[in-house]
Amino acid sequence: MKIRQGFVSNSSSSSFVCDICGDIRSGWDASPSELGFQMCENEHYFCEEHLKDDVVRIDSPDWGECISSEFCPVCSLVDVRDSDLLEYCLKELETTESKAKAEIKEKFNNLKELKEYLKG
Repeated sequence: MKIRQGFVSNSSSSSFVCDICGDIRSGWDASPSELGFQMCENEHYFCEEHLKDDVVRIDSPDWGECISSEFCPVCSLVDVRDSDLLEYCLKELETTESKAKAEIKEKFNNLKELKEYLKG
């Protein structure tokens, strides 16, 4: 039998990533609101700083109090996430992520060359 000495806890850590700015906050047994995050009914997490004052909060049977998607900065496209931007660009270019990566590898020898191309 193992015997532990010192601090022992049944707590678990919680981490949340802002869908807008990428800020990461974590804590022990912390809810999103305790870490300064809000969540919309579509499960987008974001820092409270990204909210306007006139938001409407709703009670979700699954998540408790959350922000209506109508007021979510992600759902309302106030801020467009990088992942959504990439998906849009790939669709507009009628290609896939794997095809775009292969093309980049074929055209450029290294990241420096790619960055120079993207600047110009």
